Amino acid sequence: MAISHTCPSCCRELGNIRAVPDPHYGLGVIVCPGCETAVVRTRHPDLLFWKHVRGVRKSLQRLILGLIFTALAVGATIGMAFWMMPEITDRSGRYQMPDLARPEVPFQIGIAILITTMCGCIARTIYAHQKFPLILGMFLVLIGVFLNIDWLISRLMIHVNDLARADVDIRIASHSEIKRRLLACLALLLPFLAGMGIGVIFNRIIDRTSSNRVVRIRRRIRKRRSRLD
Repeated sequence: MAISHTCPSCCRELGNIRAVPDPHYGLGVIVCPGCETAVVRTRHPDLLFWKHVRGVRKSLQRLILGLIFTALAVGATIGMAFWMMPEITDRSGRYQMPDLARPEVPFQIGIAILITTMCGCIARTIYAHQKFPLILGMFLVLIGVFLNIDWLISRLMIHVNDLARADVDIRIASHSEIKRRLLACLALLLPFLAGMGIGVIFNRIIDRTSSNRVVRIRRRIRKRRSRLD
């Protein structure tokens, strides 16, 4: 139902008349058919306020969902790296072939590849508006930082103790342990990239569906305006 809009001169209802944009000022102008008074149609401030509120709410929802899915993707990738680390690395930090003779190892590798691929797909889907190298670099930095967060905190605590001249025993991860973590993370980089490629396909499908929906909405609006005219 159209919002009521009355003529200030003769109180005639103008809500069912389409406003024509003024070529000079760009305002929607309506000429009253009764008294021929030109009336400018503007949106009510309350409507604009609630429109802004809905826009802010949608932005916050997208931000929160993006942060949640980012944390899930980073956490799941790190979990898979730790899960695969004993199978593909030795204690000296070198790569070793996984023992495929054991029945649980192929299943473990398959689950790790599947989950890492899903993480890459989620990463590309939620950041579809960003460029591919930027998303990849951001996730590599996040995964690298949180993968070695205990080592970073230990180094920071050692530095603080040196400044305070305190004698506190702090356990720090060895270089071979750091190498094992990074090697396991690099082994899962290819499934992550494959998942990001799948995410590109999903984004194209979503964009195509959204564009078709916009076309349908615009066609419906044109039909409605043609009836009013």
